[in-house]
Amino acid sequence: MSMHIGDGAINESKHQHTTMNLKKMIPATALFAIAATSLHAGVASYDKKFVVEPEVEEESLCDIIFGLPTLYSNKEGAFLQEFKLIGRYHGQYHWLDSNQGNNHDWENRRQRLGFSMKFLDNWDAAFQFNLDFDDGRFFSDIEDFRLRYKVNSNLRLTLGKIKAPITNEWRTSSNENLTFERSRIINQVVPNRMGGVYAEINTGPWLFELGAFTNTVDSDWAQPTFDGGFSLFGSVGYKADIGTTRLEYLYSDIDTGASVNVTRGYEHVVSLNYEGKFDRFGLVADVIFAAGSGNVSDVYGFILMPSYDITDKLQAVFRYQIAGSDSSNGFQLQSRYEREAPNLVTSRGDMYQAAYLGLNYRICGDNLKLMTGVEYTTFEQTGGSDYDAWTTFSGVRVSF
Repeated sequence: MSMHIGDGAINESKHQHTTMNLKKMIPATALFAIAATSLHAGVASYDKKFVVEPEVEEESLCDIIFGLPTLYSNKEGAFLQEFKLIGRYHGQYHWLDSNQGNNHDWENRRQRLGFSMKFLDNWDAAFQFNLDFDDGRFFSDIEDFRLRYKVNSNLRLTLGKIKAPITNEWRTSSNENLTFERSRIINQVVPNRMGGVYAEINTGPWLFELGAFTNTVDSDWAQPTFDGGFSLFGSVGYKADIGTTRLEYLYSDIDTGASVNVTRGYEHVVSLNYEGKFDRFGLVADVIFAAGSGNVSDVYGFILMPSYDITDKLQAVFRYQIAGSDSSNGFQLQSRYEREAPNLVTSRGDMYQAAYLGLNYRICGDNLKLMTGVEYTTFEQTGGSDYDAWTTFSGVRVSF
């Protein structure tokens, strides 16, 4: 009996002890749950607070200003991906100091306005007018227009009034030229823009270009016409780590026709050129030969143009050019601004040399830059005279 009572007492005691333990465990479990929840919330809060978001690069003032002409941009657009205004203003002052007289003046060198657009993913088009603020109709004539189709990553086709891109300086946009004027032989032998078709083919390091052009434009709006012969262009290039080398050839069937001929009278033009960039140092070199048609004499020349980026914005450039002709009057002085000498004996001769040294300050890259330079020229004129001149340049380049 006592044993039963004892067992009951023991069982009751165990029950009371278990009940007390449960009472103690419930608050402890609750506290653990609360602590775990708080810890999880704290970790979540910690993660949320200290996760490093990718930095969004702020637009510079240049980006904002020169982004304004882009009126529409949507890479996912079904038809139109981009539409923007394009144009440029190049203004420059020159001071000519020569042994045949001095001259100085400001010139609005280039004033253009137009538009460009990208559409249907692989197509783009552009159109530009030359402007003349002194002309009553404001739009002087058509500078260029193009319709271009990217067939794939290796082939592009272009139709329009475009360049036959022979020589390094001519294929480079005037917005990106390192000097105020292109070398004299290029201005003398390379045609202006012509109506035509043009193909660019890239296969690995090899670059191929082919083009066919009409040689004439009308005298009013400079639109391409088809009554003055044709030109054929071909180029083969090789792009390596040390730079790009091209061998280029332009054939022109010279026919005066009824319109303005833009071929300058040279039947064959050949250029072997090179362009390379090594960190801050750049180099351009070009060897050019042009065979004249009819009474136009053959000419030849060599151009060497090193440059150095002193800072990200300030650039120094030097150019040496030498050119000559197989006749005593086959070469001419630059129209800008060597022919401006008031006592000029003659603009023609047979041997031309010039050395240019300049500084370019790129405020907003090539979109806005200030340029200055000085060039020394010697020229053996027809009749035995010698022309010597210093030309100092200063100007601004704006493009968008």
